[in-house]
Amino acid sequence: MWLIAAAVLLVASLCGGSLMWIANGLTDDPADVAAGETAPDPVLERLRAQRERLERAEADERALLDAKQNAAAATLRAQADALLRGNRGRFLGATDPAAKRSVAWLSERFSTLRAMGVRQWAPTVTEFRRYDPTTERWISTVRVNYCFAEQSCAPVPLDLHTMWKIGQDNVARIVEVWPKAYSGTVAPPWTESTLRATVGKRVVVAATARNAGRIPSVLATAEAAARAADKYASGTAPTRYVVYLASEKEWDAWARSDIGEWVAGFAQGQAQSVVIRLSALANTDLRLLLRHELAHVATLGGGTRSRDRAATWWLVEGLAEYAAMDGRPVSAYPERSQTRRFVRGTWGGELTVAQPGRKASQQEASARYGVAYLGVSCLATRYGRAKMLAFFRAVVLESRGLVAASPPALGAQWPVVTKQCAAYIRRAAG
Repeated sequence: MWLIAAAVLLVASLCGGSLMWIANGLTDDPADVAAGETAPDPVLERLRAQRERLERAEADERALLDAKQNAAAATLRAQADALLRGNRGRFLGATDPAAKRSVAWLSERFSTLRAMGVRQWAPTVTEFRRYDPTTERWISTVRVNYCFAEQSCAPVPLDLHTMWKIGQDNVARIVEVWPKAYSGTVAPPWTESTLRATVGKRVVVAATARNAGRIPSVLATAEAAARAADKYASGTAPTRYVVYLASEKEWDAWARSDIGEWVAGFAQGQAQSVVIRLSALANTDLRLLLRHELAHVATLGGGTRSRDRAATWWLVEGLAEYAAMDGRPVSAYPERSQTRRFVRGTWGGELTVAQPGRKASQQEASARYGVAYLGVSCLATRYGRAKMLAFFRAVVLESRGLVAASPPALGAQWPVVTKQCAAYIRRAAG
């Protein structure tokens, strides 16, 4: 670009008022030059030649980029076929043997994915660019859509960072690969640990070798929990739920760093999976915990959650607690005593109770979950479960405000709903 500018200034200084003619000539076809002109201007010819060289270089670079991307895509297709056929050698053949860390990571992923019953693995290159031409390195993002235990399912997406070595023969080999991290999310546990698994009718339960002995009993409970969670699905219920069992070591690796110390499990709605903290089961009913977490997958997996997570926390967790109770009366709620103390004490009467802090005590966390549960129970009792679920979808999945969503979903103004449900919570807490 600076060469063109320099040439234009030079011509301007030599030819005075001819600057506009020269500048316009840069974009004119030679056929447009005046008929009386006997010879092309040498400056124009040099600039045109330079532009043509740049255009050819750009076209060559695009063709090279396409060829390298196609080579990477071909390697990914062959690797996917090897995974689904159970051919470890071909699967690892997609990796540069000198990239030992990537070979080890992919070898572990092959074992885990096969154990978990992978049935669909469809990689697509979504970004591709040159990294270092001197070492024939290229960088890409690969979007993988995968399913466990079912070939026809709503696939789970995962983005992988990859670096490739692609020589002049256009044979592509992976030299780096790892899950891409996005704000507020964690990669699914199968990307972090080597797991064993058992595939059930509706649920896959996975754990490290050390905790694999607990899989059979958890699977039986999880199958029943899946049937309960299905009733609250936003849209079509997941074809398979995945349950990961975490010791404290795995919990530290699999959970977000900002997760509350009182948390006994968490859901990854888009991944259709939940993680259960095994140490929490000493004081937590596994049946309730699994119904709660699988309800998150069923209710949140069908859409994008509202950006204002703090404002909708009570509704998200209240519905999960409501599903966990699975039709039992509020008098049977196991955290009712903690909820009662909170309601009689520091609760300010807000239906939109705030989430417990990361350092909150177990008692405080249980009480806040209890108020959220009673709030959703009020909505279901007064307006019916169908209207309560419509209200949930409007607020949580469609990001409509409470005031705007209440009349069409519940048939009542939000201030009226708040007043009625605050009274309900006080009565139900006892």
